[in-house]
Amino acid sequence: MWSSYKIGLNVLNERLNRNPDGSYDIPRVPELLSEAEEGSKSWKKLFEAKRLLIPKMTPEMIQAESIRGLEQAKAWDIPEAATYEANLASAQDNPKLQEAVYEQLVDSLQYHHYQRLLHDHTRSRTARNLNLVGVVVVGVAMIALIGFSEPEIMRFVVEYSFFSVMWFGMTGAYLSRMIAFQTDLNGLDHSALRINFSPLSLGVRMIVGALGAMIFYLLILGDLVGGEFFPELHGEQFLVGYSVFTEYYEDTAQPEAHQDGVASSSKAEDTLTEAETAQGEGEETASTESRTEHGTAADQVEGQDQTADTGGPDEEDGKGKLSDVRITLFTSQFAKLLIWATLAGFSERLLPNRLTGIATNDRKSA
Repeated sequence: MWSSYKIGLNVLNERLNRNPDGSYDIPRVPELLSEAEEGSKSWKKLFEAKRLLIPKMTPEMIQAESIRGLEQAKAWDIPEAATYEANLASAQDNPKLQEAVYEQLVDSLQYHHYQRLLHDHTRSRTARNLNLVGVVVVGVAMIALIGFSEPEIMRFVVEYSFFSVMWFGMTGAYLSRMIAFQTDLNGLDHSALRINFSPLSLGVRMIVGALGAMIFYLLILGDLVGGEFFPELHGEQFLVGYSVFTEYYEDTAQPEAHQDGVASSSKAEDTLTEAETAQGEGEETASTESRTEHGTAADQVEGQDQTADTGGPDEEDGKGKLSDVRITLFTSQFAKLLIWATLAGFSERLLPNRLTGIATNDRKSA
């Protein structure tokens, strides 16, 4: 686009500004057109060159350029486009006035062009800042979800539930800012982006979300809000174990003689002598007292091992074992609490409206 626009100005400069001897009436124009492209600065040089060439243009050229400029102004939704169109129509018989109106149109196009560049640059910078914060929020959430697979970490999260509530409040506040930015992206100008979506404003909004979620947590604990959609926190367990699947694995401790089948095992058992049977019964009687004393502790340790390793008792199926694999998850009550913490951070009016309602009811009751 820059190169195409520059070609048109070069042709116009050679036609209007160059003398037969090769010199230029306005030396500044060829200097501006000879410089290399430098991003937004290059457009400023091209606009300056065109502005200097306007006095050299004939009334017919000004009229043709005005038509193109008006179409561009309408495409950019410039508010004063209709005024320029009316002024140009009334100045058709006055070349000097038509030139003056066209100069104003060029200046307006230049101003709005750089305004659009500024808006685009600010939107891009704001989106980058929001994405960086989002990476931190999502990264911490992913690390937390990975850690939630450990029951001890889950218990820590539940015991210090205030931190979880505040974090979800900050997440809700960030989500509200991101949705607002995405919804009104094209309508946000430089001032709105700089004020409402700056890193400082985003940080303040997330702090307000964390505090709002914590206060809303206190309202729930104090029974100042309630209903079927709110959590019942009194005497409620926040963690629960779920069986997710049954895992089968080979029992490597089984003897090789098992491969001969159940018949060989039964035959071996039938050959036991009465003396061996009596000896086994005597050993069992001798160890009964010891097992009685330590049975409770052993059962507890065995139960803990099964819960920690497999989440449930093993079941033998002849060639292997079936293990009930379990995970620890939040209960529905704790999930409701985190959802309301997110909503308290997401909605800027949720907590103020609730506090206002409580104060109004208190005045009425008094």
